[in-house]
Amino acid sequence: MAKVEKKNKNSRAKNNVRLFFKTLVNNSACIRAGREKPWYAALIIFFLSVIIAVIPTVVSLGNAYGSSFIPTTNYNMDVALQDFIKDINNLNVNAEGTPLHSGKVLLTIAEDEEYGKRLENPVEVAGEANLISWAEAYGSSTSPYVHTYSRVSAPDEDGEGEESETTSGLPTTYRDFEIYFFADADNAELHRYFTNLSAGRDPLKDETQEGDVARSISFIAFGRYSFRAQIFKPGDTSALSSYAGDYLSLETGFTLNDLGNVTITVDEKDITLTPSDMIDPDGEYVIYFNQWKEGVFDNFKEMFDLGYITNKNTSWWMTTVITLSIFIILGLFMGLVVFFITRGKRNPFRYFTFFDAYKITAWTMLSPSILTLIFGFIMSQLALVGFVLFFGMRIMWMSMRSLKPTT
Repeated sequence: MAKVEKKNKNSRAKNNVRLFFKTLVNNSACIRAGREKPWYAALIIFFLSVIIAVIPTVVSLGNAYGSSFIPTTNYNMDVALQDFIKDINNLNVNAEGTPLHSGKVLLTIAEDEEYGKRLENPVEVAGEANLISWAEAYGSSTSPYVHTYSRVSAPDEDGEGEESETTSGLPTTYRDFEIYFFADADNAELHRYFTNLSAGRDPLKDETQEGDVARSISFIAFGRYSFRAQIFKPGDTSALSSYAGDYLSLETGFTLNDLGNVTITVDEKDITLTPSDMIDPDGEYVIYFNQWKEGVFDNFKEMFDLGYITNKNTSWWMTTVITLSIFIILGLFMGLVVFFITRGKRNPFRYFTFFDAYKITAWTMLSPSILTLIFGFIMSQLALVGFVLFFGMRIMWMSMRSLKPTT
């Protein structure tokens, strides 16, 4: 007797497993499961399907990095940031060989009671000498560090062979990057300054005023509690990308000046390269200039990644909750659709109750969610719309093949 009972249990288990897998492709199996299986099984399938469908979106958001706003072709951004580090460490010189300014511009992360972290420009720090303010270095508290490059244009000739005035063969200086530090700007003020800069206006002007020239120069704007950036292709007034971050994930005491310190390994020995090592053409470590330049850019990218963490976490939670809510509402709506489909006078499934319709719908959700999981990782743009598309097609297929009225 015990053997018969065990055999029956094994048979039921096999039938349940077989039915479960059939529901992935067979609409009649979904109808049967919805009618015969307990309500809690349908509820488990419902929430399991929603969770599976949202996984590609969750993973995609979790893999987002702040530095991804920098295009593959960075349009001299790496050189500009490298020169900026030299400049705030008072290591740049002009054509005559004299410093551009007479002190070190220290930009450091400090604790803040209200916002947690802030960026400040102290001019008195124990152990540091010759510190100056941003205003002393660049002319005013709102003036930027400006990076330029020179290019010699080949002389054009007119009909008589004379050089034109605009292409005389002399070097022409171009701006390609600007870095601002608004020491007292809170987040709202920095947003206003950023909007003005992006539109080519003076950052302190009212937003309603139009700029004289549309911007085509990449820039970074550091505020007291956050920082923003925008990348432009030189000569193009349409921004390629934008960035917003804060200092909360940066260590207290960290300075932007330290972004110029790069550690490399040579002959199994770690060597720390500093900006001062790169200005002496006869220096010991100047042969590693390219490694230092790449390291500085990598340091900035890491800062962008850390600065983006707060926005990333907020976006992750908001998008995840919203997506889950949409998928749940979609499931409830489709249950209602199935119920109304079976209400026709000639429909053989008019005996389905409201509760039956929702259980059947739950069993149809698993295969669309699995397809969303697969295609969401293959094509990230399908991560959000895939489930809506596949689920809608499944319900339509079931309504046309398995729930249609008799003719």
